[in-house]
Amino acid sequence: MIAEKMKEMVANSSAIRAMFEEGNRLAQIYGPENVYDFSLGNPNIPAPEALTKAMKDVLLEEDPVELHGYTNSNAGYADVREAVARNLNERYGTSFEGKNITMTVGAAGGLNVILKTLINPGDEVIVFAPYFGEYRSYVNNYDGVLVEISPDTETFQPKLVEFEEKISPKTKAVIVNNPNNPTGVVYGEETIKRLAAILEAKQKEYGTDIYLISDEPYRELVYGGARVPFLTKYYDNTIIGYSFSKSLSLPGERIGYLVIPDEVTDSEEVISAANVATGILGFVNAPTLQQKAVARCLNEKADLAFYDRNRETLYEGLKKAGFSCIKPEGAFYLFVKSPVEDEKEFCTRAKKYNLLLVPGSSFGCPGFVRLAYCVAYDTIVRSLPKFEKLSKPMGLEANIRHVTPYVPGEQPRQKVIKLNTNENPYPPAPGAMEMLHQMDPEKLRMYPDPEIKMLTECLASRYQVRPEQVFVGVGSDDVLAMSFLTFFNSGKPVLFPDITYSFYKVWAELYRVPYTCPSLDGTMHIRAEDYCGENGGIILANPNAPTGLYESLDVIEKILKENPGVVVIVDEAYIDFAGKPSAVSLVDRYENLLVTQTFSKSRSMAGVRIGFAIGNERLIRWLLDVKYSFNSYTLSALAILCGTKAVEDETYFQKTTSQIIATRERTKRRMAALGFEFPDSSANFLFARHPKYDGEVLFQALRQRQIYVRHWNQSKIREYLRITIGTEEEMETLYEALEEILKS
Repeated sequence: MIAEKMKEMVANSSAIRAMFEEGNRLAQIYGPENVYDFSLGNPNIPAPEALTKAMKDVLLEEDPVELHGYTNSNAGYADVREAVARNLNERYGTSFEGKNITMTVGAAGGLNVILKTLINPGDEVIVFAPYFGEYRSYVNNYDGVLVEISPDTETFQPKLVEFEEKISPKTKAVIVNNPNNPTGVVYGEETIKRLAAILEAKQKEYGTDIYLISDEPYRELVYGGARVPFLTKYYDNTIIGYSFSKSLSLPGERIGYLVIPDEVTDSEEVISAANVATGILGFVNAPTLQQKAVARCLNEKADLAFYDRNRETLYEGLKKAGFSCIKPEGAFYLFVKSPVEDEKEFCTRAKKYNLLLVPGSSFGCPGFVRLAYCVAYDTIVRSLPKFEKLSKPMGLEANIRHVTPYVPGEQPRQKVIKLNTNENPYPPAPGAMEMLHQMDPEKLRMYPDPEIKMLTECLASRYQVRPEQVFVGVGSDDVLAMSFLTFFNSGKPVLFPDITYSFYKVWAELYRVPYTCPSLDGTMHIRAEDYCGENGGIILANPNAPTGLYESLDVIEKILKENPGVVVIVDEAYIDFAGKPSAVSLVDRYENLLVTQTFSKSRSMAGVRIGFAIGNERLIRWLLDVKYSFNSYTLSALAILCGTKAVEDETYFQKTTSQIIATRERTKRRMAALGFEFPDSSANFLFARHPKYDGEVLFQALRQRQIYVRHWNQSKIREYLRITIGTEEEMETLYEALEEILKS
């Protein structure tokens, strides 16, 4: 009878290994070339030639008795450890000595050694989901308690607020895996600094030592200039676990090392205990031949170009097939959202196409599947048609159009200071308010004017264009959605920035419009040249949301001139706060230009839902054709009357927008004085970050004080808060709250 503890472990044995074995079974039935096994992170490129030569040289040059015997220390050969220490010092500016290095039987052996060294029964070890599933077993080996931090399924960056909350006096260690298995996400320097600061504070609060164990088998496998911070430089109580399995394609040779710096609390004791643990766990010492060989190849690397080509091909292929996943920056895994709630069911369905995927629940993150792209390139290419078939829903679901919806700003029911949805803090124009009281109820009995003639003519007069150049809809969202449906039908990708109004992606996916998102530059502006290649249309928010930055009409004109055959939409929801010229002045010169605006912001009518577009008469006629094919009566009679009165009251409009601009400029000065950084907004909001404070932490702290701002968990902007400009009184309350938070 096996041990009770092992019964549980057997029952929960690795799904990865099980899927790998299933692959072998299917290969015998269908042939290896017809099985697409993405289950196991087993490198598919040979070890560097230098490694093969090193092994041969070691066999010829070293004393065979010594070479094949035990080392004189469980920690490994002294010369090997010194070589590893020197190499790390050269690469990362550290000051390790040979004594700080313990050679191990791979990263797994190293993790077991250090957990055996540190963990008492009942001690807590924190991991960030999704995480390598074997961590559960490793911690359980020593009767520790695994504490999971729930996954951020948008960015897969660590939830540091939850992390801080879950650290307790029992917390002994934290394991981070960077780059991450299974997501391929890299935790950047800012994330590591915040994590380290939290650990430092908690050590001080509880009077305990909390060890940060950095599991780094994928350290060298990064793409596109991504940088993996070396964690000993950020937190003293850091211990590094490393393996040559991935960097030198040596998973079967079981060779790695631990780094235990002098800065670790009681480092000499920890080093000694780790050496003893190596012996008593049965490893005795790392393989002697492999120690000598890798010491001669410490600067060798895997062929990143091979993995990068696989990454790009599989990622683009899966996206084209309709799957959702974050593009990995490191390792060799894609973490793909399951199109059905139960990802195990999806994995079962995938097996019908001989596609072998690993369920995300194995990594503490159900609803996703992991694909290891360390396979032959041909395997990826031949698998893509299978993924196309797999992406097609079955049964009832096959008749449903699935999209990831836009998430609107929260509308709290309780009384709060609401600075999260860019609403105007002042009431609508007095004339619009009067119309609410004077309106003839008889008008509500009849359909409204489908041509919206009164408001259309009023807008035409206000913007000095012809009525035939104006289209009115139910808010600018309605106008923009109609525009996507009308103008973006070429099959070529529509272009819009990677950081902009997130509804653009939703419409593109809803209407099956391919899209590409060029990155903003280092100042958060667009690059005009990114929008000058072949495309199916362009949409730009100006000023941009959420950055608030305005692009000059010279930039807009350059894009228009380079794209005469496609429609360029300029979304000017915030133009009235810019104090700069509108692209409306260009519509008579460029037949491919459509400018959209809204009554929601500058005219204080977000609840009435009025938006409009101005452009060439042909564009407007095509929009109207789609509208009348969709819904003839889009705008209510009440909205038409109130909107007309609001446009007519130019004096009130100028007064309130000027007030908001003045408050915005004062807010910039006050926020800068508090240490905040932000682009120079031309909108009715600021996009602000504080270099010393986590964006989510600030967001939650303000929320606790009944002040609502907007925060996104997207990797590039997660440090920022979008803060709507409210009244002077509301902004004063915000300043006082921020001062209090920053001092605490």
